[in-house]
Amino acid sequence: MLFEGETGEGHWEGLAAMGWESLEGILRALGAGGILFGQEGAIRWISPGLSEWWGLEPAQWLGHPMEALKAHPELGPWLAPMLDSDGALPEGPLYGEVRGRWFRAVRSGFSRRFQGGALLGVVELTLEKRRLEHLERAAHRDELTGLSNRRCFRERLRAAVQGASRHGFPVTLAYLDLDDFKKVNDRLGHIAGDGVLRDVGQVLTGCVRRTDTVARLGGEGFVALFPHMEPEMGRRKAEALRKALIREGLPGPEGPDGPLTMSIGVAGGHLPGVRPGGDDLENRLMSAADHALYAAKAAGKNRVRLGSLAAEEAGPAGA
Repeated sequence: MLFEGETGEGHWEGLAAMGWESLEGILRALGAGGILFGQEGAIRWISPGLSEWWGLEPAQWLGHPMEALKAHPELGPWLAPMLDSDGALPEGPLYGEVRGRWFRAVRSGFSRRFQGGALLGVVELTLEKRRLEHLERAAHRDELTGLSNRRCFRERLRAAVQGASRHGFPVTLAYLDLDDFKKVNDRLGHIAGDGVLRDVGQVLTGCVRRTDTVARLGGEGFVALFPHMEPEMGRRKAEALRKALIREGLPGPEGPDGPLTMSIGVAGGHLPGVRPGGDDLENRLMSAADHALYAAKAAGKNRVRLGSLAAEEAGPAGA
């Protein structure tokens, strides 16, 4: 198909010897626009569709060399490799934004099929780009809270563990679980309970750095990833999160008698001293934080416990 990215002469055979009106009709049918350059590299024709998209008035541009488009503040930065009349063409299409809309551009070589000239073909991708961005967000975001989801968390954990193991900086992980949240759902209903979960997400994100990751694992379970943070500092950060939730005064399992609370398990450290092993190292870190969370629950809930990577195989760890 036209405009799939190839730039050889054969790619443009279907447009040979067409009048400008016929060419414009085909471009419009394809949702595309174009510019024809003469054999000397001057702009000879701008399709009405492209003129509308990019605000290029033919009276202003016709007769000027294609290189003149490099001075355009929105076209020059990304189209420049296609605007050299005597230069080599880039391999494949170029992509850029003009007037808030996204486009893909391909250019033919100079060819007798265009009376010695060349064609720049342009397709708008704004709707496609927005659809792909939406799918990307959906793949990495928890639908209810807008936080990162489990998949996103695992990707960032892997990156943090690999970086920590390679470069020697610490990484700390905290598992957070709302205390007796089932009672909140039973008392208020699931719609109101969902609202509480969204509020919890806002509290957590308001207390961490931009480099940290807060994710919802499902149900009332959350996780916070702290790159470049020692475990003891992570424990203090977790304690700050716990207190921030209490200050928010969200409805707890006992109604007016007490706010919503959470238990937190923390684990981490300098990973080069731990046997490296991809998923194994990530799993050991998660297991240590999970055991610490279990210890916090067993000790009476609404508290933070610091676990140990070295001791995680022995069972729950406390501090």
